Amino acid sequence: MLSYFEDLFERDVVAFPIEWEENYRSIPFKQGKVCMSQGSTAGTRHNVPGADDAFTNIGIIPVIQKA
Repeated sequence: MLSYFEDLFERDVVAFPIEWEENYRSIPFKQGKVCMSQGSTAGTRHNVPGADDAFTNIGIIPVIQKA
């Protein structure tokens, strides 16, 4: 699993907010620098773009998990 994610990081498919000198992934997401942000249900509201952001329409879906 670690090798899989290491490959994703090396190919710039997955990144942390620090790549944009940010502390939160919602900021580069709202700026249009990334196409997807994964977070908690409680943090969803931080990903909703405002009038000054790169786009104004987003979709939110649950993450599939194994029970």
